Amino acid sequence: MENQAEKPTEIQIAVRLKGELADKVKAMAEAEDRSFAYIATRLIKEAVEARGWKMD
Repeated sequence: MENQAEKPTEIQIAVRLKGELADKVKAMAEAEDRSFAYIATRLIKEAVEARGWKMD
């Protein structure tokens, strides 16, 4: 029997931000010359780590 490595979970999301939150994410993306998706992913990772959950 073949030893299959377990695939990591993957999700895709579409998020619409409005108002002050959208302004702040836009400012962060522009200041760092990054995409909105990159900033959103980083903020989610930071929130997960702040809860004490380990990230690979």
